[in-house]
Amino acid sequence: MSYDLFFRARSPGRTISQEKFASFFAKRRCYEVKETQAWYSNENTGVYFSFDFKTPGEELEDEHGSSLLPVSFNLNYYRPHPFGLEAEPEVAAFVEHFDVTVSDPQNSEMGDGEYTKDGFLQGWNAGNEFGYGAILSQEPEKKVMTQPSDMIESYWRWNYGIEARYAEIGVDAFVPRVFYFDLVGRVATGVAWGDAIPILLPKVDLVLSPRDRLAPRRLLGSAKKDIVVFAWHELDAILKQYSKMPGDPICYQLYYAKPPGHIGKLFRSKQPPNDLPKSIAFDEILNQELVEKCRPTKINP
Repeated sequence: MSYDLFFRARSPGRTISQEKFASFFAKRRCYEVKETQAWYSNENTGVYFSFDFKTPGEELEDEHGSSLLPVSFNLNYYRPHPFGLEAEPEVAAFVEHFDVTVSDPQNSEMGDGEYTKDGFLQGWNAGNEFGYGAILSQEPEKKVMTQPSDMIESYWRWNYGIEARYAEIGVDAFVPRVFYFDLVGRVATGVAWGDAIPILLPKVDLVLSPRDRLAPRRLLGSAKKDIVVFAWHELDAILKQYSKMPGDPICYQLYYAKPPGHIGKLFRSKQPPNDLPKSIAFDEILNQELVEKCRPTKINP
């Protein structure tokens, strides 16, 4: 179940070769081009989708039998809504580069004609909601991991903008990716902060801290590397001493040449957990509002 988009040349006889298809996507970030597919996968955000090239003998035709260009776009439904937000600029770039129109078989405002950002997002969101309803109606008791939509988008934007944020801060500091964890049935956010290195630290639920130089010293032998886990409130005393950047999420500028003594002491004194929290992928997190809207209502006998 997916959102599928097709493309049409502005004049008869024009087409896109497989070589030009591959060349275009090979120059763009996050794509892996293999034979007839350009697969987009962003390690920072967890978003993925594809453009596919149809070889001779696989020509595409619309519902009226008219020929389409040999390229299609595919984005799975039953995903958090930023999958569409991240895909949209990529579709727009393809349409602009090859100067094509679109053929949208979904019930959306674009239909067969000019591509628009609003039309794409309207079609994707409507189809995604339908996907939620279709799957949840088949498995109404299925346990799913959810977050409010504004929270999903906030942390997606943080991850999506990591590379740009490195350039913005202008200092030698770490900008962590936000990860997701299953914390007793609810979604928890977290980052990795190893050895208290300088960091732009976003507000999250958990901070996982690999210890090497800051591992507890042993009487005999070297320190043992491990990972400790801080709940956010355990860092309050430290964070109030550093500048806070407004935004969503807010973040703290822990910039220094080397970890201050009080931070090193906190890291060394923390006991490692028996088990690390279980990580979950971004595509497993569903919009809370859509799940509540689409899940069938229980009817008491």
